[in-house]
Amino acid sequence: MNPLSRVLAGFIGCLFLSPASTVGATKGDSKMAIFTKEAEFSVAGDERNASAVAWSPDGTQLAVLASLLRYATVFAVPSGDKIGTITDLVGGSQAIGFTADGQVVIPSHHDDSAAVTIWNAKTGATANVAGPDRSSKGAVTNALFEFVMDPARNRLAGLHYVKSGQGRAFAISIYDAHTWMLIADHTGGGTGLAMSPNAMQVAAINSLGGVKIVDMESGAVSLQFQANLTPVKVASWSADGKRIATGSISGGFGRLPGTDTYGPLQDDNVLQLWDARAGTRIAVARIDVGGGVESLEFSNDGRWLATTTSDGTCRLWDAGTLEPIETIAKGLHPTTAIARFSPDSSRLVVIRRGLAQATIYRTQSGR
Repeated sequence: MNPLSRVLAGFIGCLFLSPASTVGATKGDSKMAIFTKEAEFSVAGDERNASAVAWSPDGTQLAVLASLLRYATVFAVPSGDKIGTITDLVGGSQAIGFTADGQVVIPSHHDDSAAVTIWNAKTGATANVAGPDRSSKGAVTNALFEFVMDPARNRLAGLHYVKSGQGRAFAISIYDAHTWMLIADHTGGGTGLAMSPNAMQVAAINSLGGVKIVDMESGAVSLQFQANLTPVKVASWSADGKRIATGSISGGFGRLPGTDTYGPLQDDNVLQLWDARAGTRIAVARIDVGGGVESLEFSNDGRWLATTTSDGTCRLWDAGTLEPIETIAKGLHPTTAIARFSPDSSRLVVIRRGLAQATIYRTQSGR
């Protein structure tokens, strides 16, 4: 990409389309920033393929998963010192997390029959968690390719495949993250999950633009709604449990609404806010980036929603209205990014894959 193209790409990445379909710079650009850069450190090497990042419960560590190269690394915050690295993880998993006592939950390590592996990054000790398909030794039906955790409530919900005729279907497995016993296994999952703040429900998203709310214990579906024509890529549940945010991939090819004809799908409502009980849409923001939303997350204090888009831009939104607040990191490079709030909402990490670096942003005093 030539220098002019990079400048233009960065300029476009700082624009958004409001719910009224008008174009403008983010509102917070002319005000004092809420988040300012505190530290930056390299995750050079294979972590540039980072597929997931998680904060430790005490906010002092970051775990980064490089799924394509099948290894994970834990860094100290804010210094960026490397605490530990583990390799030879099972391929295909897109998640990483922490237990309540600070151990790391990673894709299964040296065991195709495991769901996940519990890893102590300081000592290197590992323990495998039995997969949901006890009749099989294969990673296809045992390994969780996606999972979400609530360390405080000792719950893990993960997605895996089950055999269905000549093919495979999705299933949701629920584990007690204290005993690592399988509590329940429900068919009919999706391509991604978001856990409710009380750890009693999960929002399962899929590649057809659908969202369904599933009870963790019974597997009953309490709500189902269509969020997009295009695939829903990511979702997050607000801290009060009242709202769900979804981010989708813009464009795509599929069956046109109300017809039997297939063609290009035009669905630019890539960031949306939903009532978690009724499934009605509260707000929408149209982001003018071709690839759509890469990651999104509510802050635990209930104030903000952070998103990253396919150009590497990170934005901050009002969690109740999707009113744009500020652009934290502007996308000047053709890269994707992941953004995650610390447990106390005082920090935000943005990992820019193409730049192989993690940037820690901290809230300003009194904001």
